[in-house]
Amino acid sequence: MAINFAVKIQTFIAENQVPDPTGLIPLPINDPNMSTFSGDGRGFSKEEDVTFRTKQYVTANFTNTSSDWQVEARTGITKRYIYSVNTGKLVATQEQQAPETGIRATLISKSNSEIKLRCTLDSKNPFISVAPAINYEFDLTINKDGTISLSGQHDAFPCYEVYARVNSGGWQTVYQRSQTTIDRLSGFNRFSVDTNRQIL
Repeated sequence: MAINFAVKIQTFIAENQVPDPTGLIPLPINDPNMSTFSGDGRGFSKEEDVTFRTKQYVTANFTNTSSDWQVEARTGITKRYIYSVNTGKLVATQEQQAPETGIRATLISKSNSEIKLRCTLDSKNPFISVAPAINYEFDLTINKDGTISLSGQHDAFPCYEVYARVNSGGWQTVYQRSQTTIDRLSGFNRFSVDTNRQIL
């Protein structure tokens, strides 16, 4: 009997807007500007239509004699709001999207009953090349018996959420972690993860 599992790993920023993570103030000097960047303005959610900074979508398929897996990667739109320091007024809005190349998955092991992947993220604000990246390194194990295991580390900012489902059913929570502050994006403060969830 064939059985299908899906796991989505998402990062999102809880606020609607956040300050420039580098603290840089763009010129010109005679009318200096300051920037903020769009967040996602939400809490934890299993819904499909929510915004995110990054999304990694893993599927695993098992039959009686074989197994296979696929991964999709997506990034959200980042908006930059530029304000005049002198007047406080919004002077420009810009949009960019971070490349998906920083979202990766590699196979650790595979059998007819279990698939283990290393899922990694290294994704920066597309407007600022020197900005610290959002990072995680997870070992994700999907077992045919319905056990989803997640272990590894991630930055203390932004928020992290992991959900799983079987045979296109409802999403079940595997892991959630609220963000701290944007200055913790530097990677010096990391959270460890070691959890598993039975979803059958």
